[in-house]
Amino acid sequence: MLPTIREYLDDVTAVEIDQLLADGPNGRRVLDLNAELVIEAVEAACGEAKFSNGAKFTRSTFNEGAVFAKAAFSSGTAGFSETKFRGTADFSDVTFNSLATFYRAEFSGPATFARVTFAGTTTFSGTNFGTGQIKFTAPQQWGPPLPAFDWAHDGTGKPGNVEPQNWPPAASMS
Repeated sequence: MLPTIREYLDDVTAVEIDQLLADGPNGRRVLDLNAELVIEAVEAACGEAKFSNGAKFTRSTFNEGAVFAKAAFSSGTAGFSETKFRGTADFSDVTFNSLATFYRAEFSGPATFARVTFAGTTTFSGTNFGTGQIKFTAPQQWGPPLPAFDWAHDGTGKPGNVEPQNWPPAASMS
């Protein structure tokens, strides 16, 4: 069984904790989860956080939802490989300026990537989009390079629950 955040933090030193923190909104520091964690009982909120050296949530599980709305990943890897999103996942207005990987991630509920910026290499290869509504509507930037999915760039083979229906999504000019 994977550790909870509290169990994980009980085993790290103050120096290690400082290394796990990233700049957040209003001068606050936010936890950079670079471990196999199970986030339970509360919705994980990293909205408006600024991750300047990457953030890896690899093999983590968000049981009650994950909010990254308006977060910015300016460099390093935004890693969500093999991450499980059990509730709603909100990536609206997120900026990915470098590598973003959702390789083999699992979405059990709805997810939105509305108005997202994909400005670096992005992969959703092997991702299970489940049956909930998944929105990639009105992206601010859609590459280059184009994000990689398990379907053709023209949408051939795309699951019906992934929007927009007319693929690829058109980048917004706002």
